[in-house]
Amino acid sequence: MIWLTWRQHRIQALSAIGLLILAGVFLGLHGQSLHDEYRQHVAGCLSRSDTSPACEMTIRSYFDRVARAERLITWVNVIPGLIGAIVGATLLAPEYENGTWRLAWTQGVTRTRWLVTKSALLVAATLVFTGAMAWLFTWYREPMDKMVVDGRFAAQAFDTEGLSFPAYTLFALSLGALAGLLIRRTVTAIVVTVAVFLAVRLPAESYLRPHYQSPVTRTGSPTASLTDKHHHWVLSNGWLDATGRHLSHDEYRSIANAYPDRNGFAEYLQSHGLRWWETYHPATRFWQFQLTEAALYTALSAILLAATTLRLRRRAL
Repeated sequence: MIWLTWRQHRIQALSAIGLLILAGVFLGLHGQSLHDEYRQHVAGCLSRSDTSPACEMTIRSYFDRVARAERLITWVNVIPGLIGAIVGATLLAPEYENGTWRLAWTQGVTRTRWLVTKSALLVAATLVFTGAMAWLFTWYREPMDKMVVDGRFAAQAFDTEGLSFPAYTLFALSLGALAGLLIRRTVTAIVVTVAVFLAVRLPAESYLRPHYQSPVTRTGSPTASLTDKHHHWVLSNGWLDATGRHLSHDEYRSIANAYPDRNGFAEYLQSHGLRWWETYHPATRFWQFQLTEAALYTALSAILLAATTLRLRRRAL
């Protein structure tokens, strides 16, 4: 079964190895430059909270470079869904399209053993590949994560670092396997898999992830900034009046615009009884959220693979 799996999926395996090598070369060269510049020029300014024109120019220039780097690697987000869909959909659909299922499942190997063995090999290979990619992106993004407001909770970072990246791919692979069994057409199964994958992933990121744990709310005086350097994931923020009521944006602007000079502006807001508030997830929760999200998609993957196995066993030859 190992040799059969290699023969049937060798093009995908070699393509993955090639992609990993290319990503390693590109991210290694470009990432080392980002690391060196951060260590030599930016880290000192940030650690000293230096607001001199020279440091402000250095930080602004580096931040612009980080923004360009972010745009360069936006393609990373398509890897889990695309690779998982291609590998998963080609697990069963080609057997039906080519009519080889009659030979494959009437020999000494049962359908269940055939599916379980191939699935285990493909899952293991996929996890090794995506684990290596996630490690590369985690190292590459390290100085970037220290610059962006939400740190490692920023969507681009959270989705490519840690455990979530392999878990997304495993989910897409499992979804593709079931789609291939039900649809029996490889290309159609790939398209359906990608569509369903996005239909699950995007809403989960926007509406489910913020509720993995209860957020923290804090308030403070206008003269003391609440925004610290720990890269918390801020969900919402605004202003409270003296009674503790949340002000709308228009109400705040009405008060702020009545003050003609920016000097002493914080004291002016404080004299009106205004206080900052923000609701956020602390940066220390990153790995807890990673474990929760990985567990969620791993559980979905196990359900999909179990459904595929049961469906294949009950389907008549």
